[in-house]
Amino acid sequence: MKEILTHSWDMPRIIPAHFWIPEHLSKLLRNASRKTLIIYSHRDESSRFNSAVKHVLTQWCKGEPNPPIPEPRSKFFNKIDGDNCYLDENKLIDKVLQPHRFEMHFSTNRILTCQSYHSIEEYAPNMIFVDYSNASKIQELLSEKYCPNMKSTFEITTPKTYKIYITREEDGESVLLSDWMERKMPFLEWTLQLNDQASCLVKTRKMEDELDSCEGGFLDAKSVPK
Repeated sequence: MKEILTHSWDMPRIIPAHFWIPEHLSKLLRNASRKTLIIYSHRDESSRFNSAVKHVLTQWCKGEPNPPIPEPRSKFFNKIDGDNCYLDENKLIDKVLQPHRFEMHFSTNRILTCQSYHSIEEYAPNMIFVDYSNASKIQELLSEKYCPNMKSTFEITTPKTYKIYITREEDGESVLLSDWMERKMPFLEWTLQLNDQASCLVKTRKMEDELDSCEGGFLDAKSVPK
């Protein structure tokens, strides 16, 4: 606290943050001042998990050290052909999906808990939910008002150069990871029990329905159905 108050005479107007622990979000919701606006960028859990799997495997295909690969790259992938990496279906399940560590572990539904919604109802913070796809729009609006001399460079991108192929157990055919995930995703939340530590999921799903129906992609947190 002392560092925040003494570091500069002018307090920061924008503070970006990632929350991995539900209690930290609840503390912010309870203690934010009336002049504070909390912008919560939200992504559906299936979409988020899908993206996390693609991100981790692409990092490993590229040979990046982070996150750490469970075994040597040449052993983990059954074939590496330039920018194309081939992974056995069983290894995808055993080494990647079932452990779901790193980016895959930080579930949206573990952050928005009953405690979070209780804090919204009891403390009425100035808070809006924003669909993650509007992050660039938010960045541009904030930059224009508070940082007019800073060029907005934030964009949501997906890796395009490296391709991950999954070699199926059933027939040995290799299919794109994106196609495999699209086909299997409806069952992954159930089989991997991704929502076991979630609470008040009904409110999150109602919020997502309301957010999807908003033309602007913004939703006042206080209007989330109870």
